[in-house]
Amino acid sequence: MLYCCNTEEECDYANTQQGSPLPATCTVTNPPESPVEDYVNCVNGYVATNQSMSCKEACKNKVLFCCVGGYEQGSYFDACSNLGFRPGFTGKLYNYSCYGVYACLNATIQTVKNGCYGKRACYNANIQTVDNGCIGQYSCEKAGKVGGDGILIDSCNGRGACFGATISVMTRSCNSEVAACYKQGVAGNMIDSCNGRRACDTMDEHADLTDSCNGYRACYKQGVAGVMTDSCNAQNACDRMATHSDMTGSCNAGFACYKQKIAGNMRDACNDIYACREMDDHADMTGSCNATKACYKQGVVTTDMLNCCNTELECDFANTQQEPP
Repeated sequence: MLYCCNTEEECDYANTQQGSPLPATCTVTNPPESPVEDYVNCVNGYVATNQSMSCKEACKNKVLFCCVGGYEQGSYFDACSNLGFRPGFTGKLYNYSCYGVYACLNATIQTVKNGCYGKRACYNANIQTVDNGCIGQYSCEKAGKVGGDGILIDSCNGRGACFGATISVMTRSCNSEVAACYKQGVAGNMIDSCNGRRACDTMDEHADLTDSCNGYRACYKQGVAGVMTDSCNAQNACDRMATHSDMTGSCNAGFACYKQKIAGNMRDACNDIYACREMDDHADMTGSCNATKACYKQGVVTTDMLNCCNTELECDFANTQQEPP
């Protein structure tokens, strides 16, 4: 049976093993047409197969909302187009893409779907995929110019989000009204992370992030980081924290791990206000420093910490180089 029996009761009770064959002819003799998702393939602002036609014109001809500029101070400015002084857009544009003054100008993005909305959104960007992302003025401007795979799904939405960021794979991350992941350093994969006003702003190089750095200025200017899971989720959590290894379920309170120094692996640790704030070098921590200002300004820790320093001020200013904590 090929494209047969597609009307009501057409082949009801038919059974070729019992002598009740299929109809001699089928109502439907041709395969149904597959829906085609239309797009415009651009090279430097012009249609790849017709360099005399601008992508703006091609979008209009295909009734796609893409390559739509905007007005500023009474003048109209294009999106996507090659303006002579700036190259145009290169990549595939689907519906609802590249809208706003200079949006997608001088950008190379393999695929844009429902993304790059706003003044200078995706301007001068180098990203592999944008899917429902980079929505907001200056969002993703210059993103990926210094490296990164650049796959954005439901990410980088908000004014200045991911501006100048080095991007890997992002899912539901860097979404805030102001500057989430602004000029963020080299990033691993990110899932449900850095969703807060200025979260991960100018954060340094890090490995994968999952459910982490969600709060106002969470991980702001944080140093080089290992894998982070369920960590640094509160206002100013891990703000300017120095280099550290992997983190799981840690530093989840206001100012937790604020300016903390170089750290080993952390698991279920430093989960209260000021906990581990300005703490010095230490080895691995598990279930420790979970109280108000526990480990606040603690000195060098040379051995692992296990279920330790969990009452208020218990290890405040302790320093293993000078005396037992």
